[in-house]
Amino acid sequence: MSEAGYMRLSIRCPHCLEKATAEDSQELSRTVREVAYRCRNYRCGHVYVARLEVVRTLEPSRMPSPLVSLPLSLHVRRAPVQAALLTIETEANDEADYLAQVGQPLADWGGAAPAAGLLWAADEAGADAAEDAAERARYCYITIRCPHCAANAIAVASRELSRTLREVTYRCRNHRCRHAYVAQLGLVRTLSLSSTPCADVVLPISPHVRLEQLQALLKASPKAPPA
Repeated sequence: MSEAGYMRLSIRCPHCLEKATAEDSQELSRTVREVAYRCRNYRCGHVYVARLEVVRTLEPSRMPSPLVSLPLSLHVRRAPVQAALLTIETEANDEADYLAQVGQPLADWGGAAPAAGLLWAADEAGADAAEDAAERARYCYITIRCPHCAANAIAVASRELSRTLREVTYRCRNHRCRHAYVAQLGLVRTLSLSSTPCADVVLPISPHVRLEQLQALLKASPKAPPA
């Protein structure tokens, strides 16, 4: 877990299934962020971009933005939600109570516990735990801010849908907002080809990378002998 309290969000390399490091990210809109990942398996070397996009709401925001329109999860009971939105908070310790339970798992699928290998906490165990701890200082801790109030959010649950797609539940850390939402983390393009490709994984290659690879291939090819 990072200093800010976030779980380290990652998506394994779809080709060799080894862990990957988030090295850069860019916010595209209130609900979309792109993240560049590098496979930690030197035999593979895959570099790819994943898109993190908010797709539905689990708990509506109490500070809704007119710029944000998200579908409400079918599992959310609308009547209790509407009643909660009309409730005026009067408890002096309301903020402390909310922050104390904000990290609890929440999801609209069965088994809300965080998926192993996706949300890696600070007490991570395993043969490579020491290696992870040593490299953790250079990781990017990826999250997507609450699209309504723009406050920081914490990832509390996740599930794998395929080699190239995961879903993650986030909860806004602003007790006045309390927005809970699901984002999808899906691979969108390759920046550097894998040396151990999987036949079941097909990703578009960035046009800039394709040109660079072509230029490198032309430089490496032997020149034709003079006539």
